[in-house]
Amino acid sequence: MKLGQEVKAAAHLVRKAIIKPGQGWGWARKEWQRSVYPQPRAGVLVGLRTVSDGHRVNLGEEGVAFKADAHHQVALVSFDLRRAPRFVLLADLKTIPSQGTP
Repeated sequence: MKLGQEVKAAAHLVRKAIIKPGQGWGWARKEWQRSVYPQPRAGVLVGLRTVSDGHRVNLGEEGVAFKADAHHQVALVSFDLRRAPRFVLLADLKTIPSQGTP
């Protein structure tokens, strides 16, 4: 896939916070979860990124840190000019053949 190529996406990723009962925000897990579109959406590939799942670690007086425990290779896809680009798993992308230049 090349940047600027037209693609169709079946789903995009949304980051969710998961809190263990009784532990509060001191141990908050952040995960990327798929949100499926009713029908595939056409967009333009504008970048490739790596996103991670993980949790917060309390460092005491030094503050808080994020500890990643899983990584995902994703594409950054822009569906229109009015909204921010979305993260899409590479498995959820399908390229659209170019029509050629006139």
